[in-house]
Amino acid sequence: MHSVSDHSLNIPSKIEVERYVQTLSKATILEKSNVCTIPVQINIDKSIVTGIAFGNVAVVILSLAPTGMEDVPENIRTDLDQYSSHLGFHHILIIDSHNAIGGYLKKSDSDNLLLAGKRCLEKLKNLQQHEFKIGFSNSDEILYNTNSMRDLGQCGLAALIIEVKGNQYAIGWADANNMENGIRDHIISRLNNNGIQMIEVCTSDTHSTSGKRTRQGYYTLGNLSSPDKVAVMYFQISKKSIENAGISTFELLSTESNIRVMGKNQFDEYSLALDKSMNITKIFLGITFALFVVMLIVTQ
Repeated sequence: MHSVSDHSLNIPSKIEVERYVQTLSKATILEKSNVCTIPVQINIDKSIVTGIAFGNVAVVILSLAPTGMEDVPENIRTDLDQYSSHLGFHHILIIDSHNAIGGYLKKSDSDNLLLAGKRCLEKLKNLQQHEFKIGFSNSDEILYNTNSMRDLGQCGLAALIIEVKGNQYAIGWADANNMENGIRDHIISRLNNNGIQMIEVCTSDTHSTSGKRTRQGYYTLGNLSSPDKVAVMYFQISKKSIENAGISTFELLSTESNIRVMGKNQFDEYSLALDKSMNITKIFLGITFALFVVMLIVTQ
């Protein structure tokens, strides 16, 4: 899942990635629970916030689908973090669903998303918690070769099933750089009509599908793949997840890494360098064209 962060936290090299991964084996347990709430979903205007509480830990997923948005701003994370603490939660995990294309949040949308998040936390805090089952499956388990789906990264599709009080809820995931607008709703509608209650679909915001000649510079899920095909795949993966479901526990782990990241200035410098190179290219092409015209005149 994609947390609330921007590209300034991107890891710049394979060496730094390996250093980061090595620290994960030293993680310590912050919270542990064998009970959770039923999922809660709050809609305010275009904002959708889906939440589940596992003991004293709240997990919330933020979406603006099908309108879409850029990365969730940091102030929403800090405000929800403070509010969850005020309500008595020990920790909060905030997921940026990245499931529809859009621009930077307007203030009204940001306010609505924050309000929906707070109402979701309030409702979660007052709900009774129960033992739960977890089931997981991905596209490898249903023998789908997703390599030909160029709007998907190497990890394909996956589905997590959470069973509470005999009811099953699915959360879909895709290794993709966002989704075409409307794909999320299409998938959820198709699965719900076929007896699987899918409550949200998220992407990893991978950049393995970047560097393409498209308007965004990358392929989004649904850009090339048929929405119906993706929905059928999610249905089969979800059915497999249900078969795999068993009594489970929730653990929140914490680890600390000392690594280099891209930083905010790096992207500004890249942009400045690109602007300069484009200006130089334009000047060079202008001079070349002028010389070509002069040579035509001289040779006549």
